Amino acid sequence: MTDSPFFLEIITGVGAGTGYPLAEGLTAIGRNPANNAVLPSSEMLVSGNHAIVYRTGSTLLLQDMDSTNGTYVNGEKVTEKVLVSGDIIWLGKQGPRLRLVSAGTETDELCISKAGNRGSIYSEIPDTEIMGSPFDGASSLRSSVAKRSDRKEKDTSTGLPLV
Repeated sequence: MTDSPFFLEIITGVGAGTGYPLAEGLTAIGRNPANNAVLPSSEMLVSGNHAIVYRTGSTLLLQDMDSTNGTYVNGEKVTEKVLVSGDIIWLGKQGPRLRLVSAGTETDELCISKAGNRGSIYSEIPDTEIMGSPFDGASSLRSSVAKRSDRKEKDTSTGLPLV
């Protein structure tokens, strides 16, 4: 059983029913195997590094990572959005949909039983570098990741920094 009070559950598309815990800090979402929430490579509308969810306590901020097909919350295209339990995240207008689930809801057990647990390509960025208070600097998170990526060797097949 995981300690995370929040999960993302895939509700449409390949992998429907799969859940991913949202740990404190960053959770990366996309087709790239280095992400925490790895969607199947057959989900071609999902970018390799599609979006992130930044969790601090019970506050969750979703940020699109300049994905090709965009990120939507409850049908509205977003670049950043604070999430609440029950929100539906669309990875591309026609792509898979994920529901934000809070621990204690009826879908909680499904998410816990199928939760993925992978290392994050963003785990190298300390919280203090991107925020002074809960979301100070969250809008510049994308550039913080890019700056870090420029200083590291990159994997030639994925273009991502070697960790």
